Amino acid sequence: MDTEIKKTIYLAADHAGYYLKEDIKKYLSDMGREYVDEGAYGYDANDDYPDFASKVAKKISEDPEHSMGIVFGGSGQGEAILANKYPNVRAAVYYGSSPDIITLCRDHNDANVLSIGARFVSPVDAQKAVRSWMEKSFSNDGRHVRRIQKIQNSEFVVGMVAVKARLGRKAIVPAILDQSLDSAIKKLSSLQGHASFIQIDVMDGTYVSENTFSIHEFRADRWPMFFEAHLMVNDPIRYIRMCKISGMRRVVFHPEAIEMRAEEVIQAIRANDMESGIAINPHSDIESLSRLFSSVDQILVMGVDPGKSGQEMLPDTILRVRSCREKAPWSVRIAVDGGVTKENAKAIFLSGADMLVVGSGIFSAGKKPKDAFLEYEQQLRNTW
Repeated sequence: MDTEIKKTIYLAADHAGYYLKEDIKKYLSDMGREYVDEGAYGYDANDDYPDFASKVAKKISEDPEHSMGIVFGGSGQGEAILANKYPNVRAAVYYGSSPDIITLCRDHNDANVLSIGARFVSPVDAQKAVRSWMEKSFSNDGRHVRRIQKIQNSEFVVGMVAVKARLGRKAIVPAILDQSLDSAIKKLSSLQGHASFIQIDVMDGTYVSENTFSIHEFRADRWPMFFEAHLMVNDPIRYIRMCKISGMRRVVFHPEAIEMRAEEVIQAIRANDMESGIAINPHSDIESLSRLFSSVDQILVMGVDPGKSGQEMLPDTILRVRSCREKAPWSVRIAVDGGVTKENAKAIFLSGADMLVVGSGIFSAGKKPKDAFLEYEQQLRNTW
């Protein structure tokens, strides 16, 4: 047996697959395999398979390196269709046809979810399929690796089409400023399925006094979101490759940190196939920085001095947003970060901002982050 034996197995079934799931649970226990049952926990002829299969798909999507899933339904088709909507999930269907299906879906496709059609597979055949599926590993053959990479690329493209269709040009962007990666992941989990854009703040303790978790520890491809890194660091070029590896789609940096080498940073970001952005501090001269506006994808107007969350927005921020909007090409997005509240959000949008970055207003608002985020989104809808 290979390393797959060490992965956590997540199980789920609707009423049609419930009894076969219970049989496989006993089979796994007899094998000494640990598993997590995501439901159903009893037979209910009126339950719906998406309620259970989605739980397994979410677990695999978030941690594909350490988890596998088995879902049971009448034919297994609906469960697989749903599971394959999630990034990093590759679900294969088995309903009693040739056992070679099991071998090929692992060897060629690295399938990490097995969807079993309980109406077509006996308990004995299901046990054989599950055992074969768990024991077989991905071949890592070059052609199969290449094809899976193309699937993952398609996942991102489809996700971005959905993001753009949902939010258009205007968006609320939650900002995660954390010293702990575990804490950051909890925040992300609280917004999954709601937020489409996320900003990860990166601080080095030099350009600003605070430190954050290292960006190279983060893996954006486990989340169906568009991630940008806001580099509050003295040497942004040193972080660009790390941002690329972690899955960032856009990198925003402070030109003051690099003096006259801002163009070099922008070129390095683009060379790594990421969008570029510059952050403009409250006391920076907009006129002198406007030379960069046509070279970037985004301008981040800071409403506070960078480095700390929870500050009140400086009073001239809206005028600075208007100035940037007048000087920048229309294709360049204007974002505002720092001191954004539900009370001033409308005025900021109307001044020309496309995106409002919110940290403490979502994660330190005394309510669930999801609820706080949805209140900001409601303010966005009310504005337009």
